[in-house]
Amino acid sequence: MLNRKILTSLAFGVAMAVATPSLAQMPFSLIRGTIDMVEGNVMTLTTVEGEQLSITLNDGYIVGYNTALTLADLTVNTEIGVTTIDGPDGLPVPIEVHVMDESGNMNDEWDLPGDDVGLMTNGVITEATAAEGGQLITVHYISADGSREGDLTLLIPNETPVVRLMNESDPSLLVPGAYVFVVAVQGADGAWSTGYIQAEKDGVRPPL
Repeated sequence: MLNRKILTSLAFGVAMAVATPSLAQMPFSLIRGTIDMVEGNVMTLTTVEGEQLSITLNDGYIVGYNTALTLADLTVNTEIGVTTIDGPDGLPVPIEVHVMDESGNMNDEWDLPGDDVGLMTNGVITEATAAEGGQLITVHYISADGSREGDLTLLIPNETPVVRLMNESDPSLLVPGAYVFVVAVQGADGAWSTGYIQAEKDGVRPPL
């Protein structure tokens, strides 16, 4: 079943800087899935939960993508976002890292596929050292609402996806079979629309 948990705009993080103003002011859902078809301004996809949805592409919509990086790219002064989940011991476990030109600041809940909720932390790397099994980094952040500021130290395991987020819009990526991450708004009539999508490119899928 599609997870339709609505997050506040404080958790927009990755997409806020490139979304349309109207979208940034509205509640939204994060939808992941594989494109079935695109006809005109309507994209139909099957979500990771197995539900088929039709989503209207708003005028001026943006299709971002990601390029693959390595742990060696996680250096001091790099702006990143890192998604974590709680491990069995209660400590945060990184599941993906994305490098951005302007990460903004946040340390807030992040909607994950299914009914899971992780934590998205956006900030600047202040320390980075190679460690056994991965890269040890410290990220300085301020929560989106400005109420919290701190440092998050994490061991990024070797197998963790690391990507650079590119927002040079490429609508040609919206083809059947492509995996997408969609920031969508549901209207009062139940219809979905979007102004921002991340799409698979050259085998690199949005890790969010």
